[in-house]
Amino acid sequence: MNPSVICFLTLRYLLVQQKPSSRVSSTYKRLETLVVNKFSYTPFGACPPVGAFLVVCALTSAILPLLLLNVDLKLNSNRAGFLSLAIVPFLLSSTGKNSAVSFLTGISTVRMNFLHRMLGLALIVCATVHMAFMLQAWAKFPSFMRSQLQVTKVQYGLAGYGLLCVVILGSFLPIRKYCYELFVGTHLLGIAFIGVIAMHTPYAMRYFVAGLVCYALNLVAVWGVKTYMAQAYFDILPEGCTKISIRLASPMKTHAIGQHVNLCIPAISIFQWHPFTITSVQQQNAKHQNSIEICVIARGNFTRALYNNIDASKGLPVFVSGPFGSTNIKSMDVLTNSTSVVIANGGAGITFGIRLLRELCDTLVTFDDNCEEKDTLNHWKTKDIYFYWSVHRLNELEWFRDELEHLNYLFKSHFRFPNLHIKLHVTSKDGAAADIYARHNLEDTSTAHSSSDIDECVDGQDFVDTKRNNQYLEKKTVEVTQGERLDPKYILSLQTDISAYGT
Repeated sequence: MNPSVICFLTLRYLLVQQKPSSRVSSTYKRLETLVVNKFSYTPFGACPPVGAFLVVCALTSAILPLLLLNVDLKLNSNRAGFLSLAIVPFLLSSTGKNSAVSFLTGISTVRMNFLHRMLGLALIVCATVHMAFMLQAWAKFPSFMRSQLQVTKVQYGLAGYGLLCVVILGSFLPIRKYCYELFVGTHLLGIAFIGVIAMHTPYAMRYFVAGLVCYALNLVAVWGVKTYMAQAYFDILPEGCTKISIRLASPMKTHAIGQHVNLCIPAISIFQWHPFTITSVQQQNAKHQNSIEICVIARGNFTRALYNNIDASKGLPVFVSGPFGSTNIKSMDVLTNSTSVVIANGGAGITFGIRLLRELCDTLVTFDDNCEEKDTLNHWKTKDIYFYWSVHRLNELEWFRDELEHLNYLFKSHFRFPNLHIKLHVTSKDGAAADIYARHNLEDTSTAHSSSDIDECVDGQDFVDTKRNNQYLEKKTVEVTQGERLDPKYILSLQTDISAYGT
């Protein structure tokens, strides 16, 4: 990327990372949020967002004038070839799960990867224009074309174009999704492409050296800045969920709600890094975190192999890179700025929602324990917290059902806490399973529990009720709706001070 653009984006990132009390920072954040919301609009539902179209338009408007102005490609298509070489440094600087540009500018991995794919498409288009017009000009003179095809320089050029086509074909979505190792293998041919094109034209090396330097910086950024060696322990849950507890070899800096880590498990695949949301809460009054928890839902080849083949009785060495993502969501800010909080989750999106609910509870309990009753009474603006979770199969609720019931009890037992409303939706219409689940809930609620018994359970979840241990409270049942989807119009109110989070 242009150095001036990188400098601008770096200054923007530093501005965004300032404390919310900064007037300049808060004003810019509001303006940027407005712009991002507009550009995130997705027309017709399935189309890419408006911002993606703008990126493509910006890239096209930058390349087309350089490709077409003051040149006749039919007579000399070398400009297209040089333009494709000029794209290489930008392409390599945006490669990898986390690039140096991402660390400097704060651009997310997803957006950087989109830019990387668009640059790759621009590279193959320019290379195709260069080769096609050159061959078309030679084809008018068959004997001349045969002689040119015998030239070593031309042969290297054709070989380089063939390698580039293989790399592009290996980048298609079905290959990335179902055969990631083939995707990685075809991308390694990019090294051969660099070597072959360097033999094709001596002008290529200046571009390739710049690109390789950028790629080396990416490797340093990935492995030297935020990557940790760790030991992982696994808990196999129903319906394809693997809960992973990760003990870090060296402490990680604090992580925020909604942030994720990239995880590599060499026992499953040495090539693959996958992002997973951190579900464990921030350790109170700790500058560094020695352990984290994530939940992996079996959806692709890697996650299914993990769920089907992992031995839960053994720990495995893993690599963790992160944390990544926005740090804007603060539990204290949520509780003091919004009358109602709506947390809507779909399927595996519960990993974000459960982390947010845990943080809200942890903040409430910590503040309640550390302050006098007169300080905590009516301290919070938030009066209601609505937690919705929609799943397809009933057994998926077992991932967090016990914890949600414990949290339900905890909120009910503290009269100074907001009201917690948990509603679970199961889209499947399996009546037999629903009856079994209903009987299970009936048995739970028919038995009175002493607060000391329940406090012991809650304590296992790191949430302790120390104020009302002399009362007998019934375990509060979580409402489950069978055979219906979660309706957004039903859960979102028209209040102006509502905070809504959905995954």
